[in-house]
Amino acid sequence: MQPPSLHQPPPPATPRGRKGRASRRRDRTWHVTVFNHMPVPWERDWADLPQDAISCILRKLDQVELLLGGAAAVCRSWRRIARHEPELWRCIDARDLPAVPPFGWQAVRTNLVRSALRLSAGQCEVFAAELFDDDLFLFLGEQAPLLKRLYLIKCYYVSKKVFAKVMRKFPLLEELELSMWFGSTEMLEIVAEACPRLKHFSLIKKDRFYKPADDGNAFAIAKMHELRSLYLDSNRLTHKGLTVILDGCPHLEHLNVFECKYLKMDDDLLEKCSRVNMAGPRYSLPYLPCSCCWSPDYPNHEDYEDYREDSYYYIGDHIDDDDLAEHERLLDVKGMRRYLP
Repeated sequence: MQPPSLHQPPPPATPRGRKGRASRRRDRTWHVTVFNHMPVPWERDWADLPQDAISCILRKLDQVELLLGGAAAVCRSWRRIARHEPELWRCIDARDLPAVPPFGWQAVRTNLVRSALRLSAGQCEVFAAELFDDDLFLFLGEQAPLLKRLYLIKCYYVSKKVFAKVMRKFPLLEELELSMWFGSTEMLEIVAEACPRLKHFSLIKKDRFYKPADDGNAFAIAKMHELRSLYLDSNRLTHKGLTVILDGCPHLEHLNVFECKYLKMDDDLLEKCSRVNMAGPRYSLPYLPCSCCWSPDYPNHEDYEDYREDSYYYIGDHIDDDDLAEHERLLDVKGMRRYLP
């Protein structure tokens, strides 16, 4: 039997690996005073950004975001630039506007469009809208004398008289799209007369009712002598109408004729078309159909009136016509922000 050793046995080795490191980390403690010496996180003062930088950021937003808050409402300097920089409002797209219950879509559209046009300070060059009426179209004519590109979609309620008056205020217009349009040939003749610089024209009808062939639109389009591109969808022109267009528009480079059922191409017409690109691109903004305000296409204004009450407002707004004036009186851009999610 050996005598007991005078030295204590060595302590057990610290376990290696993940478990050992985890146990050491759990044993480490810090006094609360160490947090007094930690640097304060750096904060960006967004209000001190240069005006050019703020304008560059705001240009990436659409008009609804600029008017109803979001990034444009970060601070006072941002709001001031959004309201007093006409450069931000040169392109106004009033299609597919959001619903702001309990206000009707008509009231929301009217206030947003009027506010955007006022802020443009007469510098608006591109404008797109749907379901316009006489009052808003007249306001557009007053506020956008420098307009160069105009897109009107489903504007059933713009009368011939107002259309003629307003189009004469756009002598600089270079591009025009009339989509889901049921206007007369005389209205196209007004465009040819009032807009001598027109270079790109799109006419989309989509008639669902049978109508005989008619070259009236084609004869009016032939008077747009500076056209470079032409897009016709569901038009009732014939061989004669297209021939007149080709003769009257010597600068035409792109021609796109789609679903024109009365148009029959023969060898002579094909030879005339050889100088233009028949598969040319459409020189227009993409059409963004809105599912919640879609309405069927009717051949004229009178037939559409019966459907107006059910399709003119967004689903869910449910505002009676008697209350519409009161809602429009109460509604303004500032008040609408309270109802947005």
